[in-house]
Amino acid sequence: MYINTFKYTPADVDCKLCTEYIKKFGCTACGCPWIAERIEAGVVGYAEVVRQMFSHDRRLMARLEPLIRDFPGMLWQDDRHRQRMEGVKIHLGHARFLCGHVPVYLRRGHLPPRRELSLQARRGV
Repeated sequence: MYINTFKYTPADVDCKLCTEYIKKFGCTACGCPWIAERIEAGVVGYAEVVRQMFSHDRRLMARLEPLIRDFPGMLWQDDRHRQRMEGVKIHLGHARFLCGHVPVYLRRGHLPPRRELSLQARRGV
């Protein structure tokens, strides 16, 4: 068994290195195809992820904008809230899933990227 210990750095995920980037026009993608890697490297924030994932729904975005603006930096209200949610996950049997096999950006409380959500939907998770 091989455990991948590679960590993305901001230099690894620079937009100028992307296959969708054209020097004359900049990024030509409708959405960032490497958003998961950019989240892991710490160069993409919560606001950019939410705006990219839900940009197709104007009514929803109108409701999300105040939440994005007031986002305190993490999904938990405080440490007690995070601990309660960890307890609920253990109670529901998610402990096996969360034993180090989850990407860094999910363990930190970030939203999963669209690509990962679609993979979970295909698996029936």
